[in-house]
Amino acid sequence: MINMIKSAILIIITLFLSGCSYNYLDCNDLPNIEQVREIVRENDDAVKEIKEVGQSVEVFVDDSDFPGKGKITILYGTEKQREEIEDMIGDTFFGVPYKMYNV
Repeated sequence: MINMIKSAILIIITLFLSGCSYNYLDCNDLPNIEQVREIVRENDDAVKEIKEVGQSVEVFVDDSDFPGKGKITILYGTEKQREEIEDMIGDTFFGVPYKMYNV
């Protein structure tokens, strides 16, 4: 639980300092949160595969930056995990932008 709180604080600080953009999109161009949730539900096997990369890996739908708009947030523990996850999903998670944070 403490690690999750630390992670959330780091994410908030990072987003505050970097502004609101995801890969190639402005926050206004992020997909609708319901669309993101549906894509995650439809691709539950891929989410499970990502989580199996390591015990510290977490994947969740996030609309904290822009209400009504969503993205995927992925927390990971090592560079090796990050690289493995990026190799799995590429530039987007089935068309949904994502951000990754080392925790």
